[in-house]
Amino acid sequence: VQVYSLLPPNSDLEARIIEARPGSGQQGFSSRGSQMLLVLNGQLRYNLGDEEYELGPGDTLFYRDDVAHSWVSTGNETVELLTVGVLSSRDDR
Repeated sequence: VQVYSLLPPNSDLEARIIEARPGSGQQGFSSRGSQMLLVLNGQLRYNLGDEEYELGPGDTLFYRDDVAHSWVSTGNETVELLTVGVLSSRDDR
């Protein structure tokens, strides 16, 4: 999995392009804020809490980052994702 940050660190907004080969993926759990992802290319299975989603190009998800989440590339081509996160202020934690 290759991650490219699109904004400088120490911001309340985080934007990344993520590339993953078939069969690879990531998992996460934090209480940083909210996340939005847009599938640019490829197919993936996204687990969000107890829910499972099959996603392809043009599909989006929006969720609070305090939910356990993981995903894996399920197709035969590289998955490309755009993720945008809005970090909670310290008062919201």
